[in-house]
Amino acid sequence: KNSQRNDASREEMSFGGVEGDDFNFGGGEYRFNGNNTMVGVWHARLEDVYKQSYVQLTHSQPVGDWVLGANLGYVNGKEEGAAKAGDLDNKVYQGALSAKRGNNTFTVTYQKLSGDTKFMRIDGASG
Repeated sequence: KNSQRNDASREEMSFGGVEGDDFNFGGGEYRFNGNNTMVGVWHARLEDVYKQSYVQLTHSQPVGDWVLGANLGYVNGKEEGAAKAGDLDNKVYQGALSAKRGNNTFTVTYQKLSGDTKFMRIDGASG
């Protein structure tokens, strides 16, 4: 169960208008290369409803007066167990490249969403 920050009530975890009995999540980050590089992996699972994994790589590299950066990520979501919310298939690829000098940063980003899920209901709202 969960509760909002401003509310003491406990509500069942839900996705797509259906409730799951058990929600588990975990992950972590590992930084190396003088904290210039980070690899992160996370996974979440709402029993018999939905599971989602996220992988991220970030890197920053000083080059003279500039700091060049990259932030790459991938999300994969699928139905889980009894698939109470139906067949789900979502993938998100994202990338951002940046160049920073002083207080100014120029960033170029790209994001691609794909998958077979055409319609999704979250918390009883259609969309």
